[in-house]
Amino acid sequence: MALRNKAILDLPMTAQSHDPTNGRALDLSPNALHASFGAGAAAPTKIAGQRGYTFDGGDHMTGATQGKFNQVGIALCLLLRPTFASDDNTEQFIFDTSATGRIMIRKTGVGPPANALHGYMGATNIFAIAVATWGPFWKQYQYNTLILTGTTGDNQYWLNNNSIGTNATAWAAASPDNYYIGCENSLGATKFDGDILAVQLYPFRMTAIQAADWHQRALRTLNAV
Repeated sequence: MALRNKAILDLPMTAQSHDPTNGRALDLSPNALHASFGAGAAAPTKIAGQRGYTFDGGDHMTGATQGKFNQVGIALCLLLRPTFASDDNTEQFIFDTSATGRIMIRKTGVGPPANALHGYMGATNIFAIAVATWGPFWKQYQYNTLILTGTTGDNQYWLNNNSIGTNATAWAAASPDNYYIGCENSLGATKFDGDILAVQLYPFRMTAIQAADWHQRALRTLNAV
């Protein structure tokens, strides 16, 4: 079975999965965990002729998890084009969930520590990667892949097919109610600046080969419409 067919959340963000009538991006997994656009000015803008949406720092999407995120292993995979530099001292929320069982990817601002790339699983801060480690692999105004993956005691973080962190931190699976794209779970003022072109969540820890395959496939399908 293809890797994509195993996703519990699959947001390819193509024109075919864009549902402007109902204000949402369709989840193509069997779970139908569709992502609703923020209301009014908080709705991201669909990119014409290409997959993805532009988030202007005030936009977001959110959806219900229906208990599907309660997994002992996960791999959160994103394709994005940020407008911010790795060391610009702005706080950026890329992906978040409700507090219970929180799964999150976030960059800190002035800190401390400044410009750290965080990764949460099971409501546990697994990674706080220093900008000196992840910054050299970050591509401002270009396409980037981020993969946060792990199971308790065995975790890894990938940026553009480069391992930026591994550790043995323990965490416990739980069930967040909702997920959030381009913002934190409070829907506060801190959001994401740039394009998000695909979001997928898998119910297992990815191997290095699987992570490399996802990275390559994501870049090959940039112009999917």
